[in-house]
Amino acid sequence: MVACPAHQDRSPSLSVRETPGGTVLIRCFAGCDTQAVLDAVGLAFADLFPDNGDHRPHSVPPGPARIPASDLLLMLEQEALVVGLVGAYLVEQKPLSENDWQRLAQAVNRITTLASHIREYRR
Repeated sequence: MVACPAHQDRSPSLSVRETPGGTVLIRCFAGCDTQAVLDAVGLAFADLFPDNGDHRPHSVPPGPARIPASDLLLMLEQEALVVGLVGAYLVEQKPLSENDWQRLAQAVNRITTLASHIREYRR
């Protein structure tokens, strides 16, 4: 997990993984489009695939990659901590800044995204 270059990322939201075959998988859990991430670092979809002699055009991005369950759980744990901390502040009637509210909304969005990935394991 790293900071996404396509948006102002305050906590790592970009998952970058290389498959055993050399393909690079990227996913921004804040919702950035893959093309936006690639544009931000000066890469193209073709750069995510190894040159293994298969010269088919890579103009169509691959389908969603399956993230290992252990990684999903670690990401879910991080976002649950954010929700828990905000909840503790609210219980103690401490004020939340606009940034705190935005981070809470981001955590909820990420948890929803993680849940959709987890549902993929049922299929």
